[in-house]
Amino acid sequence: MYAVIGLGNPGEKYARTRHNAGHMLIDVMAERAEGSLKAHRASGTHALGARMGEERVILATCDSYMNTSGGPVKKLLDYYKVAPENLIVIHDDLDLPFGTVKLKRGGGEGGHNGLKSI
Repeated sequence: MYAVIGLGNPGEKYARTRHNAGHMLIDVMAERAEGSLKAHRASGTHALGARMGEERVILATCDSYMNTSGGPVKKLLDYYKVAPENLIVIHDDLDLPFGTVKLKRGGGEGGHNGLKSI
């Protein structure tokens, strides 16, 4: 099982900004999985269990601010017994041109406070 977490911040101030790219992509993925995120109180996230091909995945967004997303992410992984190496985090990166997607496995947080929290 994998967990795919989209980082962002709650509230209208951030709703449709680049800073919430993670939240927006998770919303699209949930829609394509023909589901919707529901409050997962045990972790402080909104989550949906879905299938992507043969894999079972948990799609989620944190209810907290990005800089404090580590606690909710850990609680979600523990709840569903997802190994840390099966965590995929989607976030913005101001060092990349708008519209550019970069996949990275491992490494540091690159100054991103949401990744640092996780």
